[in-house]
Amino acid sequence: MAKNPTRSRKRPMRPKNVQLIKGTFSPDDARHLLLSLITYKISFHELKSFGDMERLGRKDTHAERRTDELKESRRTLLRFLEAADKEGVRLRIESLVKIRVVK
Repeated sequence: MAKNPTRSRKRPMRPKNVQLIKGTFSPDDARHLLLSLITYKISFHELKSFGDMERLGRKDTHAERRTDELKESRRTLLRFLEAADKEGVRLRIESLVKIRVVK
């Protein structure tokens, strides 16, 4: 059986956009949603840095820097959400994840 030449050629991957969050939330729901994401990302980077230290004997400076940035973002977000809660407002949140291939 002959191979289909168009099937064997790899097409370059195109960038992809994924709508992660789209909605209107109470400050409490927004806090739960956003802090869950930030906490997960902090844990991801802390585990990566720890793993590099255990396996390679060196820290992952990028992971440590991102951890610090995310912790600051969390503090800023908490202040904002506290103010929104005091004001009694709802929050429109949209988060688009853009993915592109890097070689």
